[in-house]
Amino acid sequence: MLQVAINKFQIKRKYFMYELETFTNQFLDPINPDINRIELLDIAISLGNQCRFAGHTQSFYSVAEHCLRVADLLPDELKLTGLLHDASEAYMLDLPRPLKNRLPEYKSYESKLLKMIMYKFGGIYPLPEEVIMADDNVLEWEFKNIKHSKNHKPLPQSIASDLYLNEVKRLMDVNF
Repeated sequence: MLQVAINKFQIKRKYFMYELETFTNQFLDPINPDINRIELLDIAISLGNQCRFAGHTQSFYSVAEHCLRVADLLPDELKLTGLLHDASEAYMLDLPRPLKNRLPEYKSYESKLLKMIMYKFGGIYPLPEEVIMADDNVLEWEFKNIKHSKNHKPLPQSIASDLYLNEVKRLMDVNF
């Protein structure tokens, strides 16, 4: 019995060397992604479970909530792109800018994955300047009102994921 379990682990282990297993049990290589294995539910769950600022906050604040705030600042035709602007982080994590800016190879892989996600779900790539500016404005607001504040009441992770998923689906229906 133990040998069967070990054999199954060895078979599965080869996937873990280069692929990660997602919430929906997909295996995805973030460096060489297969567009058919990218799932909106995986993105929503992962972004809802990831804390901004590498977790250096007074309270948990998810990437999903951040994306919702970015989309709120944008005109209707850019809201979907605003929601998806950090979607690659579902597979590559939310690296803080000081680290990400020093890793050009990482940024290249992240760009490739984000381009694929935008194509699959109807976002715009490369990111329009308005989305980049909204992201920067939200970051500045987050530093003042979330990162250094004990008064912020973040969305619970599951609610942030649900709101994110439902808003992306709603906007996809509008755009297609």
